[in-house]
Amino acid sequence: MIRIEREPTPAVLDFGDAESPAARERQAIVDYLAAEGKLPKSPKFEVYAHAQVKDVLIAMHHGKCAYCEILTSGGFDGDVEHYRPKKGITDADKAGVEHPGYWWLAMAWENLLLSCQHCNQSRRQLIHQAGLSEADIERELREKKLRTTGKKNRFPVENNAWVLDFQADMAGEHPLLLNPCDTDPEDLFEWEFERSISTVKPRGGDPRAEATIEILGLNRRFLTEARVTVLNGLRLKRKKIIDRLNRVSAMEDEQLAAELMQTVVEDMLEVKQACSAENPFAGLARAFRRKLQGEIEAMLA
Repeated sequence: MIRIEREPTPAVLDFGDAESPAARERQAIVDYLAAEGKLPKSPKFEVYAHAQVKDVLIAMHHGKCAYCEILTSGGFDGDVEHYRPKKGITDADKAGVEHPGYWWLAMAWENLLLSCQHCNQSRRQLIHQAGLSEADIERELREKKLRTTGKKNRFPVENNAWVLDFQADMAGEHPLLLNPCDTDPEDLFEWEFERSISTVKPRGGDPRAEATIEILGLNRRFLTEARVTVLNGLRLKRKKIIDRLNRVSAMEDEQLAAELMQTVVEDMLEVKQACSAENPFAGLARAFRRKLQGEIEAMLA
């Protein structure tokens, strides 16, 4: 997961225009609530699925899931995800809090993300815990014990203090699920680079990272296997770089050493390219690059 810069609001979602589809859709629900004293039984939420909204989201996310960074465009264009669920909150139900869902944000641009189906929908997954040995990984693959993950209507907040009213100040609510448009998540995750799969864990036990990993299933089997494909390429680059630096340190010919150092620079540029926002699993690549830079600095010190 990496920071995502939100694009300007699409015209169909512009609340500044009272005649925009989003403004009309929300106002219709507000008017019904004022007249009837309750929400419609089945409120219509249609504008968020407008093609204009989807197109901007795909471009803004570089065709990747906002949460796990897998490419969605290869086989499915992804879901328009409501960060704050529009119809009810599972975590509130479990806490005995009656929550109508954030219906007033169903058509709000700042509440929409692009998500893959595995992160957005409730599914049974094989989840690998971080820190497993290779023997543990093999055992889990044999036993195939599945867990239900996926966001759906999950939305935990600190102290179970959800905002319930559409006129309330949202600033008083502190979600545990990370929104990459609101928070730079990179320093909150710690990646494991040494195993046959690529797992992630919360750095320093951060509760937001912990909740995000658990809810979205960011260590689900096929995602960890997809990430390790990128990780293996980075590992190969690291091996070349470290080997060449060791050779440089043993060289007496300054010209040859300089030429070999140039290949190290070129290899590091390729590692940097993997960190670009448009590439899948850029968060993993950036963490790997930071670790590699630390190794290089120690070798050159």
